[in-house]
Amino acid sequence: MAASNAGLHPVAKDDTAALSFSATNEVRVFVSNASDATKELLKVAWLDDAGRALPNAQEIYLPPGQSRVVRLPFSTNAPATERVRLSGDDEGFDNTIHLVAEQPEQLRVTVLGADDERQPGSLTYFLRRVFQSTVRQQIDFAAFTNAALATLAAKPDFVVVTGADDVGPLLRQQLAAGRTALLVLNREASAGALPQVIGAGNLTVSEGQARQYALLGRIEFAHPLFAPFLDMRFNDFSRIHFWKYRKLDPAAIPNAKILAAFDSGDPALLEIKVDAGTLFVLTSSWLQVDSQLALSSKFVPLLYSMLELNRPAQPTSQNHLVGDPIVLAAGSAATLTPPDGSPINLAADQAEHTFDRPGIHRLKYADGRALAIAVNLDPAESRTGPLKDEELIRIGVPLHTGQQTMNRALAARLEQQKDAETENQQKNWRWLLALGVAVFLFESWLAGRAARASADAPA
Repeated sequence: MAASNAGLHPVAKDDTAALSFSATNEVRVFVSNASDATKELLKVAWLDDAGRALPNAQEIYLPPGQSRVVRLPFSTNAPATERVRLSGDDEGFDNTIHLVAEQPEQLRVTVLGADDERQPGSLTYFLRRVFQSTVRQQIDFAAFTNAALATLAAKPDFVVVTGADDVGPLLRQQLAAGRTALLVLNREASAGALPQVIGAGNLTVSEGQARQYALLGRIEFAHPLFAPFLDMRFNDFSRIHFWKYRKLDPAAIPNAKILAAFDSGDPALLEIKVDAGTLFVLTSSWLQVDSQLALSSKFVPLLYSMLELNRPAQPTSQNHLVGDPIVLAAGSAATLTPPDGSPINLAADQAEHTFDRPGIHRLKYADGRALAIAVNLDPAESRTGPLKDEELIRIGVPLHTGQQTMNRALAARLEQQKDAETENQQKNWRWLLALGVAVFLFESWLAGRAARASADAPA
């Protein structure tokens, strides 16, 4: 008697879903029964750390050749549970899957020289509402009115400087560590930290004035910062009015690149490479007395584009299949601890590494970030039933070689017989054509004879 097999697999993550299984207190799993299975009553249950099934098992009826998605409540008694097992069939190689809750991405945003965020319309008021935590992102937002009070033991991913005279050394330290920062010139004195950071002592800043208001006249859309606006539907910045801005000479700033300029020709947004980091300088602000930037649909994606610009590549998923490659950002390193507990040092410039076994793999990056990754078998491994002839032919498997030879010979004989019948039909048409010509000649002869007889008759 052939063994009966059913397979258990995790449901692929839906990137558009608003909630993860840890938030809904349940997980969805995919169960498939082979086409030649002899057992139809199956069970799905969580496993504890010792491999024993927890009492919340679900019984399902699944006929051969069918599949279904099962919702399994998450066990509150065993929060560390990471495995689900299927029972009721004969083959166990594909009956256990490993799961991890998708952890939200941790982001740190720090504001230096912050104004009162409780005051509607202030710079920090808008920043607080831009960088809010979601299911997929956990934002650690910190605002300091004085740079001396700033605690940056946890490295921020994005630094926004809106004031503070003593922020120069701290900002230079973050840029040297490869961070991205934005310096907002909401007044002339806001540029005081710029010479300390870039080493330009002769930089002068003044108030710029362009008729009633200024518009963005030139934007470098080829720069990665403006990647969210490449579509023609989103790259119209002409409706943003700037009432005031600060005027500075970009030639006096080493390594400065103008990414956006006003219609007057003065710089609106500059990019300055400082050590390993990137400093953006916005010569205006989103205060209502300065511009309409905060009310524009471009404000949020522009700030998030700055945040993401220098960040290392993040894993797209915490669930993989055996054989999937381990992708690291260029120049980065990490330590992988597979289920057997033997750590492996990985580097982006080494040969490609792959997940070689199912289980929970622990990935720890050089910057301290840690990630648990669930690796499972490919669902195709559970297809143990016989394949149909069409599927075998599609993948190039030869079927019934002897029969195929006989069929080809029979087809050749049938083709010859058909050709012979066609040739015979063509001969019959020739005889019919000859008979038609003979009848035509006989009728012509009779008509000519009748005409001569009437001509010879007496009047």
